[in-house]
Order: sequence, then structure tokens, then C-alpha cells
Amino acid sequence: MKRKHFQNKATPYMINKQDKGIVLIATLALIAIITLISTTAFYTTNTDIKISGNYKTSTQAFYFAEAGIHDGIGRLMLGDISDSGAKEDPNWNTASTYSSSGLNNSFTVTHHVIGGSVVTDDSGTPLFLISSTGTSSASTKQIETVVRLIYALPFTMALAGCDGVTIESNVFTDSYNSSLGSYASQVIPSGTRKDAQNNPWARDRGNVSTANADTDVIIDGNAQIHGSAKATRYVGISGIGIPTTGLGTPDNLTGYKGSPDTNSSNAIIYGSPTENNPTTPCDPLDTPTIFTTADDIVTTNNNAGLSNPPYNPGSKAFDLDSNDSFTLGIAGQIRNYHFTSFNLDSNSILTINGEVTCYVSGNFNLSSNAKITLTSGSKLAIFVTGTIDFNSNIVTNPNEPMDFTIYSSATSSSNTNYKVNLDSNTELVGTIYAPYAAINLSSNSISSGAIRGKYIKAGSNAKFHYDEALGKLDGYPITGFEIISWREIN
Repeated sequence: MKRKHFQNKATPYMINKQDKGIVLIATLALIAIITLISTTAFYTTNTDIKISGNYKTSTQAFYFAEAGIHDGIGRLMLGDISDSGAKEDPNWNTASTYSSSGLNNSFTVTHHVIGGSVVTDDSGTPLFLISSTGTSSASTKQIETVVRLIYALPFTMALAGCDGVTIESNVFTDSYNSSLGSYASQVIPSGTRKDAQNNPWARDRGNVSTANADTDVIIDGNAQIHGSAKATRYVGISGIGIPTTGLGTPDNLTGYKGSPDTNSSNAIIYGSPTENNPTTPCDPLDTPTIFTTADDIVTTNNNAGLSNPPYNPGSKAFDLDSNDSFTLGIAGQIRNYHFTSFNLDSNSILTINGEVTCYVSGNFNLSSNAKITLTSGSKLAIFVTGTIDFNSNIVTNPNEPMDFTIYSSATSSSNTNYKVNLDSNTELVGTIYAPYAAINLSSNSISSGAIRGKYIKAGSNAKFHYDEALGKLDGYPITGFEIISWREIN
């Protein structure tokens, strides 16, 4: 009997079954790989989305904070802040928090204070600290910046000559502060201290300066400057030194900080002389603009209420005869007048009541011993298109110098083509703004206030007392701002 040997042959069914198992394993492995890749991609994408979202919200928060900084600057420039005295009040350090409309931020604007003191620049302009926080979702950014406002300040110096200043022949400058009392009350007697020419003085900001490029301050002939001297080119004594202009450096020309000079001129700058000083605006108030406003007085004025004489309604000239007296204005009221010329003859007296503005489309002349007297609380502004001449005159002004201001639109063809003259024992308590006119101060004239001109020559024992109160920022237009520092806190 033969045995039959059966071979273990795989049937198609068995092969198909094995293949399915392999495919299943491969499929599961592939699914696992795909799942791993998908999971990794998901987490990576999710992380990227979160990073992107965080970056987005962080950027938004940053720009919200930056918007708060500029909102703060805008409010500061417009005065739209809770404390209306913020620009000059040294105690303005507790301002409320503000928010920009429609943005997620908050900011504060305060004086920049270090060690309990308000920080100012060299000219006394306060610096402001603006802190702003911006938020977007969970992101927060905080920015801090120090800002200085730029003002159109016409009277920051005792004598400011856009194209130059010459001071000689015993001219004397110092300063006082009218908000603290009269000049006489602030003078330290010569028995206590005196300068090289035996002059007593009050305070030490009788500064002089130039404004336009390549202009000089010449100080000679026993001049005593109780303040600084700044020029865009040179400070020195005429006719000595290098370069060929006859000027040189302060070190070899002029004594300063109380040290005697080495050139026998006896001119002393008790502050610091500065050469190559940056240029500054010559006409910060913009004379054409302010005279355009004054032009309105030509058609709308109170001339009808004036008597004839001294007012001539035909020629519109104002002439107060010798030894006569007259009053312009009404106490507690505003009055505007237009004259084609203005003359006070010798020994005449003009009294100002209330707030008076005169537009003189011609010359303004005060003859020997004529006087202008402002009553207490009164103000006088005079706009003059022609020449201005004071000769042995007295302006009695019991108020601050800023209460009497003369504006001139006259233009000088040269530095010796004087359009403004204060001569022969004239006493003036007030300010003169004539950025295009050459000005001559001489013959024992005494001025308290400030003068700005195209060119200023002061000699023959002229004395000038700068009123530091004129440097106050209140009332002057803001022309811009400057960011002193900027930093991101977080």
C-alpha cells in the first residue's frame, strides 16, 4: 500500500489572507506615521499661530502705546489738559490718566522731575514726561518719552540782534524779575558787591545774542555784561585778533566770569561767551502775520471818540502839543486806534487807561521830555510801520514791561540805517520787537524789559535791565515739539 504524501500547498485563499495581514500592518504603521506627522504639524501650526498672534497683539499694543505718546503731545501742545497752567506750573506732577479715543491705551503727561525738581533746558523751558501703556488681548507695552515744547519766544535775551550786537562805551546789562518786585528792590548795593566799573547789579541774566548765521557780538570800551554773550560766529573786541573781521575767540579777547581781559578794553562778560552758537529764529512772532492782524484796526477802531486836537480826523495824525496832556483809553475797557503818524511834543504827557492798541502807519516820535504814563493795570501795544524815536523821554509803567510793547515792521537797509532810536536819558519800561530794524541805544538811556532787532548798537552809558519774567511761556504760541529721549520700558 503506497502512502500518499500531500504537499502543504498554500491556496489562493491562504495567500490572500496573509497579504491582507501585511497590508493591515503597513496601513496601521502608515496611519501612525500620518497621525504623528499631523499631530506634529498641528502643534507646530498652533504654536506658529500663537506666536503670530502674540506678535500681532504685541505689535498692536506697541502702536497703541505709541499713539498714547502722540496723543499726549497733542494735548500738551493744544493745552487740552486738566491743569491749564501745565506749561509753566512747576507743581504740575499729578496729572490724571487719559486714554486715546477708540484705542486700548492710557497715558499720563507730567513735568519731568528729578530729585523733586522740575527739569528744564538751558533757557528754562520745562521738560515733560509722557508715559503711555498700550494693551491688546494679553499683550502690554509701555513707552516713556521726554518732550520739550517749542515756543515762539521773542524776549529770552536782554538784547537780541539778529544780524549782530555791538556793546561799548560803559554799557551795562543785568537782570531782575518783575514778578518779585521792582528792579530797585532787587539791586544788591555797591557796598556789598560791585563790578569792575563800580556798578551795583541785581541778577545775572542780562544776556545778549545774535540769531542769523555768521553774526557777531562785539563787546568793547568798559562794557559790563552781567550775563552770557552768544553769537553764531564770534564774540570779541573790535579791531583785535584773528580772523580779518577783527574778531577772535573769547579766550584771547574778552575777560569773562569776573576775570580781567588782557587787551586793556576793560570789557567783561560775567557769564560765558559762546561762539558758533546754532542759529535761532530771528522773527519768532512772524511780523507780517501780526501786522496783518493789526491792519484790521484801520477799518475798525475807536478814533471817533477822540477830540480834535490832538487827533486830526482828516489826516488821522495824532499830535499832542508841548506841555499838553491827554488820556487814551478807558479804564477796564479795550480801545483800538489808528493813526497815520504819532507825535508827542516836548513836555507833553500821554496817559493810558485800560487796554489800548495803537496802529501807526507812519512814524512814532517823542520829543524832549515827553512822557507816556500807564495807570495801574493798563496795557499799551503800539504797531509802527515807520521810524521810532525817543529823545529824553520817560515811559512810566508801574506794571510789568510786557504791558508796554512796541512792534515795528520797518526794514533797515544796513546796520547803521537806524529805524529805532532811544537817545539822551530816555527811560523805558517795556519791550521793543523790531526784527528787521537796526536799533540804536545811547546817551544814558535806561531800559527795563527786552529788545529784539535786526542789529543793535548800544553805547554812551546805556543801561539795560532784562526782565526775567518775559521768559515765561504763558501767552506765546507753540510752534512744535522736540523729543529729548524715548524708551520702551517693557
